[in-house]
Amino acid sequence: MEREFGPNFLPAPQVTFDSFKALLFGDTTVTPNLPSLRQLKQALSDAATVERKKVGALSVLLARVETDAQDWYAEATSVFAEGTEIGNLIRTIPTTYTPPAKPATPKPATETGGAK
Repeated sequence: MEREFGPNFLPAPQVTFDSFKALLFGDTTVTPNLPSLRQLKQALSDAATVERKKVGALSVLLARVETDAQDWYAEATSVFAEGTEIGNLIRTIPTTYTPPAKPATPKPATETGGAK
């Protein structure tokens, strides 16, 4: 049996063609609080466009920071000779990090003796 697409079409139980059309096109008389699927798609598309623009701007800033860091390193290694304290410090690449030990916290004093 072939199904016809039209006002009597039932794509799913209790989903009529008219209710599906109202959801798709945003008929506010049928679904007053729901945006249409087209509106949701447009909102998502707009948000994705904004995000792509912000990611692009962030990438430009990151590239600038990387360039500044490389330029700084090139300048610093030409100013501070290898074998000096600062020259050796900027040429050292740390491979591990050990945070400083936290001082022991004193225990709160407890009262001795009974209640008065």
